[in-house]
Amino acid sequence: MSKAIAVLTLACALVATAAAAKPRPLTTQDYIDIHQLNGRYALATDTGDGLGRAATFTPDGSFRGFGNNGPYEPIAGVAARTTQNGNTGGRHFMANEVITATEEGADMTSYALILRPQNQERQPVVGIACFYTDKLVRTRQGWRFKTRAVWCDSDPASPFKAKVP
Repeated sequence: MSKAIAVLTLACALVATAAAAKPRPLTTQDYIDIHQLNGRYALATDTGDGLGRAATFTPDGSFRGFGNNGPYEPIAGVAARTTQNGNTGGRHFMANEVITATEEGADMTSYALILRPQNQERQPVVGIACFYTDKLVRTRQGWRFKTRAVWCDSDPASPFKAKVP
């Protein structure tokens, strides 16, 4: 009898472990909220709203960029993010968000085309094409970036660099 109980206990533990390892499915509202988070980040960055930009991250969240000269130092902590990125006239157009549930929350990859002013009349041109890769978590304040990395097409090491025929 005790052998049967041991087998049953082991079977229950395996089922519980397998169930715990599966990510919690994302709801339609989660997708909407994550999309809005991406938009709030872009708007705050483009308007020089450091506090608004910082509010899109967890308190210990980090941002890392990979540009023309390879990786630059990660920016971590709320204070650092509030002073980073003034309004340079750029405009982020975020698109093609692919959001996947994870055990911790969600992963997201998205494109960004960043328009830059071209001349005194501030006529914009595409200045940078990028991919963002993110780790997102649910907080009491809603979805936030735990980590955010941007990979510019101009970076020779970018895994997302467009292939030219």
